[in-house]
Amino acid sequence: MIGAKGLNIVGNRYIANPVEVVADKIIEVKHPVGSLITVVVLDNGYDRGLTAGMVARFMPVPGDYLVTEEDGYLYVNPKDVFERKYSKKNEPPYGIRPIVCGDIC
Repeated sequence: MIGAKGLNIVGNRYIANPVEVVADKIIEVKHPVGSLITVVVLDNGYDRGLTAGMVARFMPVPGDYLVTEEDGYLYVNPKDVFERKYSKKNEPPYGIRPIVCGDIC
């Protein structure tokens, strides 16, 4: 198989099952002095501590998302990745706009 950048990609192919998540936008990131925990302030009004393991490969910034999967798995997703992959429930997927009467009436 040739990948999007023309690279030969070897391995088994998988498709993600449709998954429903709970996600909150990060509005502030705090690094308390003397703490190994990174604290994110969420748009739902709560603060959440993130362990060193959760931020080992990616340090969140305001605008990113804290995502909780149905099984309780919690992770941080960069804004662009999250918004490309997910749309709000009962809203059309990213890039598809609903038909409004003014468009066809």
